[in-house]
Amino acid sequence: MEELLWLLWDSPVDINVISGGLPDFSRNAKSGQIHSQRSSLKVQESFEQQRLQRWETHVRKLKLIGVEPQLGDSQLLEGSLFMQTQDSRENDVNSEIISTQINPTADQMRHYKLYRKLRQMGFTVHPGGRFGGKYVVYPGDPLRFHSHVVVSEPLDDEEPVDFLQMVAGARLATTVKKSYVSSCVGKREEDEARFYSFEWAGFG
Repeated sequence: MEELLWLLWDSPVDINVISGGLPDFSRNAKSGQIHSQRSSLKVQESFEQQRLQRWETHVRKLKLIGVEPQLGDSQLLEGSLFMQTQDSRENDVNSEIISTQINPTADQMRHYKLYRKLRQMGFTVHPGGRFGGKYVVYPGDPLRFHSHVVVSEPLDDEEPVDFLQMVAGARLATTVKKSYVSSCVGKREEDEARFYSFEWAGFG
């Protein structure tokens, strides 16, 4: 969710979003029938265009060698027709997702603010579940750099700290040669994420 919000609200590139998941017609039999009919019609139109183009090419080649086309030639051309497999979906205006209509929950916004802050700081952000945190961050391309930081789940700035969880996270991070960073985000819209770093005694 955080990455989606980043792409919609803060990404430096233009994003054209269309609905994903199951097609609309999968939830409505009548819509499915209409979609099927439209698809069939497009295929038939494509075949007709191919027949016309291939017949014109065939006639032109025969005339170059002084041979008249035969009626049976058209049947041979049928075998050369092909149906294109689409690798993209047409953008249905009615199914567009408009960024202003996305209303994330307070918890999702807290995670997004943390994600946004890390991206603004220049880090590459990956899921950190296997290291006991919310994110694991890299100073650049993960294929070129090693991550030294595990970032915790973002707490509310008024939420009490669970020291047992903090110690467990710091010890796990130390085991995998990383620093454990605790994060918190305020409730106000203008509040940004804040970070507190922990290292287990004797690290390194």
